[in-house]
Amino acid sequence: MRLLARQIAGLFQPRRLARRVALVTAAGLSLTLPCANAAAAPSFLKLPRFDGEVSGDFSMPQNGLELHWRLKVESPENEPGIRRGRLELEGQGAHVVARASLDLATGVTQWEIEKAEADLAEIFSLVAPLRLPDFAHLSVTGTVTAQGGGRLAADGAFSGAAVVTITDAAIRDFFGGWSAEGLDARVELPSLPELRTAPGGKLALRSFSFPSAGVEMRDAATDAEYAADGRIHFSNTKVSGYGGGIAVEPFTLDPAAPAVATRVHVENIDSASLAAFLPGSVAEAQGCFSGELALRWSPQAGVVPGVGKLALVQAPGASIRMSKTPGFFTSNMEPRLYFLPESAGFLRRWFSLENPAYDTLKKIEEGEMPISVENITINFTPEGDEAGRSASVMIAARPSDPKSAVKNLRININITGPVSKMLEIGTADRVQIGF
Repeated sequence: MRLLARQIAGLFQPRRLARRVALVTAAGLSLTLPCANAAAAPSFLKLPRFDGEVSGDFSMPQNGLELHWRLKVESPENEPGIRRGRLELEGQGAHVVARASLDLATGVTQWEIEKAEADLAEIFSLVAPLRLPDFAHLSVTGTVTAQGGGRLAADGAFSGAAVVTITDAAIRDFFGGWSAEGLDARVELPSLPELRTAPGGKLALRSFSFPSAGVEMRDAATDAEYAADGRIHFSNTKVSGYGGGIAVEPFTLDPAAPAVATRVHVENIDSASLAAFLPGSVAEAQGCFSGELALRWSPQAGVVPGVGKLALVQAPGASIRMSKTPGFFTSNMEPRLYFLPESAGFLRRWFSLENPAYDTLKKIEEGEMPISVENITINFTPEGDEAGRSASVMIAARPSDPKSAVKNLRININITGPVSKMLEIGTADRVQIGF
């Protein structure tokens, strides 16, 4: 914007006029030279009246940029001492119309971006390879528009403000397997030429999908501020997903070294996501979780959970069904309860009873019988707690069959190593059974 305004205003500067007379007259401009007694007047008053239009093409071979430009200049009869210009740029999916007005008495040029609209796909393909090489593989679509205005003083001091709007943009990473759809943003730049933004810039996102990580989010909204140091500050971030809501504490993103560290607060999250945290143990889950946990993200590591705690929201119908895990409950349990040693021979079986819990527990560990959940608590300790666990899960439940001899279960599951990659079930006090 600053460069555009300077180019427009520069056409009016007297020191450049001599170099441009040959060009503008050849293009059909009418030129009226000032009268002789103007020699004693201020330098800006020496600028002659002129009216006409010139056009041409501009290209940058290093990134393939090609624009057609057209400039119209005039000296209004009813506004003596005023020179006006209108610049139009078109090409590469962009269309820009800008105006400028020079007051000869003060040397001040007022500038305005009347219209600026561009295709994000075209802009990104030109800018990313040179300025954002780490993101050049992304597919970006959408529309960006801008409006603004300001002044250019006689001494070259430039100032102004602008509003930039992004509409229905989409970002897709085909290699990484994620996509963001329906991005809308409105950003105010109150102090051009500085690119810092006003607080409270609005960003909204219709959906975010990362299937391989089990992430499906929608209706995200945040306030964003681009600071003078080049970092972006986010606040009031809220997202819907998994049937509930997620609120993210304020965080900062440095585009030059993208990474995020923050805490998230979740409410009524569908516990179907429990299976993602306990691969190989839980096949299905019904119910909702609330709680909070730290979260880190980087392009290299992806999303990494930090210290936190999630707990099941008490509600009827909460249940889980385990993946088929033979021996999870019954590995150290006999189908019958024996009261005599094996040396008693056939008398041992005579003096025995059926284990009332065995059949029920067998069906649960085979995934045939769901269990009704009274409470689930998940504690995340990625760096490891005193027992070396990266996460631990406590499940208080009872069999869904009301006739079962087993009245309650307390299951402790310990996770070591990366939560998303490896599950190890602890052997000490992992199951408690009540009759």
